[in-house]
Amino acid sequence: GLKPEDFVIKSGKKEAQILSIEALETSESVPLNIVLVVDNSYSMKDRRAVKPLLAALGEFFNSLRPID
Repeated sequence: GLKPEDFVIKSGKKEAQILSIEALETSESVPLNIVLVVDNSYSMKDRRAVKPLLAALGEFFNSLRPID
């Protein structure tokens, strides 16, 4: 399992001390609520960023579960 040293919490440049963590036990899958904001301006086309964006969105959507 994960340990406190597997995590980092920072506020600005200051790192907080993690005293403990505990697993969340749940018997049901909880769906994600996701909102995406996508830049559809000409600058995306001009910077040739549309194809990489669509590829990243495709990977993201493929990682979602049917319940999401």
